[in-house]
Amino acid sequence: MGLKTVSVRDVQEHNQPDDIWMVIHNKVYNVTNYLEDHPGGVDILVGEAGKDATQVFEDVGHSDEARELLEDLLVGEIQVSDRYATVEVYRPTFETVSQTTTIHTKSQPSNGTASWYGRALSKIFIFGIFGGATYQGYHHRKLLYHVAQASSKGLRVSGGQFWVGFSMASVVHVLLAFGVVSWGASKLDFQQDFTAFPAYRAQDPATPFTHAPVAAGPACQLDPQKWRKLTLQEKVKVSPNVYRFVFELPDSSRPLGLPVGQHVAIRAQIGDKMVTRSYTPTSDNRDFGRVDLLVKAYPTGIMTQHLESLVIGDKVEFRGPKGAMRYTNGYATNIGMIAGGTGITPMYQLIRAVCSNPLDKTFISLIYANNTESDVLLKQELDLLASQHPQNLRIHYVLAKPPSNWSGSAGFVTKAIVKEHIYELSKDSRVLLCGPPPMLAAIKKILSELQIEEPTLLSGIDKKVFLF
Repeated sequence: MGLKTVSVRDVQEHNQPDDIWMVIHNKVYNVTNYLEDHPGGVDILVGEAGKDATQVFEDVGHSDEARELLEDLLVGEIQVSDRYATVEVYRPTFETVSQTTTIHTKSQPSNGTASWYGRALSKIFIFGIFGGATYQGYHHRKLLYHVAQASSKGLRVSGGQFWVGFSMASVVHVLLAFGVVSWGASKLDFQQDFTAFPAYRAQDPATPFTHAPVAAGPACQLDPQKWRKLTLQEKVKVSPNVYRFVFELPDSSRPLGLPVGQHVAIRAQIGDKMVTRSYTPTSDNRDFGRVDLLVKAYPTGIMTQHLESLVIGDKVEFRGPKGAMRYTNGYATNIGMIAGGTGITPMYQLIRAVCSNPLDKTFISLIYANNTESDVLLKQELDLLASQHPQNLRIHYVLAKPPSNWSGSAGFVTKAIVKEHIYELSKDSRVLLCGPPPMLAAIKKILSELQIEEPTLLSGIDKKVFLF
């Protein structure tokens, strides 16, 4: 039976916060009951209510698990006459690393519970006889010595009663050993092969994180619900396809006031579509009157191509704060960060906050992966922070195509690199991830092998692994 057909008009009618439908690749999804669980926040779904959200969905870079989750929200598909143009799916050129681990074990025939008890009983019986005989031999060692001497001299020894007693005592010890070991086996279950247990060992849950009181600070100059136009003040090309955009805030005497870990949404009318995207500013609350965005212009990115075309004086609409992460001192003793490409921007925001606070003793281990050296963003700023705050920050760079004089790792992020350069993966540490989907898929396998909690679709601040 085929999918139910839905018209664009029907989708557009479901555009309220308590009734949200959207279109992704010409399929219609009802996301109303998913609002509070969406890791990117409620606002982005409300903003796309009743619309074709294909480009937004792809630009965010959702995982394969997110695509599977959509199937539970499926309503139908857009009727043929109303279908939207196909959106090309962009995939950064990161290699998907296979992290399959093979464990070789001896094959053993198994007949279930009966087979297990049979093997256990046979072992217990043999150990019991051996143990009983050994004990009796030790207990009657002097008598046995005399018996042996008499036998060697050819003397007749009347030892009938001794051998009867010895045999009876051995039987008693066999039964006693059987009872004790059976009780122990029932409690400890030590006879099972390790392959009988689940593939993943249960891990101690991370210490629940409770928000520390947030110190009073300047109010955010943006509104989480209303759009505000900001003027482009500066545009700098920092690499062949990466730009730093500086937008002027309404009040030049105050910073943006964005909580650490949060991001902003921007939107623009592009052609006949209103396009919305989320970005993490690289500026913080020490930067007055401005908000800085570091953006990589992708060939198929509608918003990034629009931003690339902006000139000084153009306006873009902003809204915020947004996001599930709200960092405060005490979040973790150690934070392991693994970032790829422009995924460094939320990490950089948090790193700056930690390094600028003398009272924050958090230690951050950052693994930053890129294709080439020219793709490494904010390297000068990151290296400066690492040199000035060695007690807070350590960085390891990975390049897929390194130059001949490269001092970091070559290739892709592997389990060995994670184990070596992420400091103390203990239960009071956290791991933060941000990067292209293929890289994140490989990192998730690595975390699984290291028996660290895998990031989930509903990434929350209380999780051991947080996915931006």
